[in-house]
Amino acid sequence: MAPIRRIILVLSLALCFSSGFSAGWDKNRSTSESVKSDKEERRASEAETNLELARDAYYGKDYSSAIKYFKKSAKSGNSDAQYELGCMYFLGLGTSVNYATAQSWFKKASANGNSQARFSLGIMAEYGLGSRTDFSQAAAWYELASEDGIYEAENNLGVFYLLGNGVPQDFSKAGLLFQSAVSHGSSEASCNLGYMYETGRGVPQSYVEAASWYERSASDGNAQAQCNLAVLYENGLGVPVDFNRALDLYQKSASQGNPMALVNLGAIYASGKFVQTDLSYAGQCFEKASSLGDSLASSNLSVVRGRAGSSGGYSSACVWYRSGSPCSVKL
Repeated sequence: MAPIRRIILVLSLALCFSSGFSAGWDKNRSTSESVKSDKEERRASEAETNLELARDAYYGKDYSSAIKYFKKSAKSGNSDAQYELGCMYFLGLGTSVNYATAQSWFKKASANGNSQARFSLGIMAEYGLGSRTDFSQAAAWYELASEDGIYEAENNLGVFYLLGNGVPQDFSKAGLLFQSAVSHGSSEASCNLGYMYETGRGVPQSYVEAASWYERSASDGNAQAQCNLAVLYENGLGVPVDFNRALDLYQKSASQGNPMALVNLGAIYASGKFVQTDLSYAGQCFEKASSLGDSLASSNLSVVRGRAGSSGGYSSACVWYRSGSPCSVKL
């Protein structure tokens, strides 16, 4: 029996040693994790401090200091700093415009859960900034941002479903996305619901409903809605003909750099439809719209320049107008 007892004692001792070693290892691991946690907390705290310093510098228009502190915070993994640093490169504040670098920081912020960065990546993919235009990729980013509650992304995704850009055309989905964005205060989405009623896309065509939605958006200062509503007042669609209101709305929209409003305003002054003909002012409107990439403005500008030395105005048939258009959110 003695040998058996000895074996049992040795086994018990071994288990004691094992238990003691395990307890010591757990203690060491706990200490290691605590040190790691402390380091992470300090790093996060420093990142927040640098982010605050960056924002203070930004609001003070000290962009070079802002970008320096944004970088410090961003490199520590702060997703807000990564997103805002991307914006600095996108806008060229404190640095030259660099879409590729902006896109890189937006992607890092997105990987860390930043919703605004996902929306920004959608815009970059839609307009081919930093890489080629890719509507499917843009739609995917907008979808992710929409799920995070970014109403601007809901609106832009709605435009994609309305036009069939990167997704199958689906008026019902577009309308639901616009309605959701409107509920969060989107003036762009109000404009787009007006466009759906004006064109009868997915809803019964109604100029009255269109005017109501455009009015709501225009009152918030939305340039596209102001222009679209002006078209209705100029032509008496869903509202009484009111040239003065139309002219006022075109001017408000044009002052915000809306190409469509500039084209229509130029056309009015070139034709003398309900104002005194002013070819010089018409040319200025067309020139500005042309500089914004409007091909119709370029065509109209050549017509105006060709007739600048002649007397008289133009018949409405000689100058072309822009009709209504949907409205996207841009950075």
